[in-house]
Amino acid sequence: MNDTTWVTDILLDIARFSEENGLPKTYDSLISAIKVAANELKQKENLPQGKESNVVWLFESRPMTFAIS
Repeated sequence: MNDTTWVTDILLDIARFSEENGLPKTYDSLISAIKVAANELKQKENLPQGKESNVVWLFESRPMTFAIS
């Protein structure tokens, strides 16, 4: 498996679009998907994500606001 950051980047882009366009259920589902993807990716020892203990780094890489439901 090579660089996999594109997977979470795409999910973050779609989550941002969902939030900006008033799609809170889609946004919440995508945030859940991001957590699942990050946890699966971090379990791969050869990936940089494998050294992280949480998914905060994903959200620090791009400015985002969060929907309150």
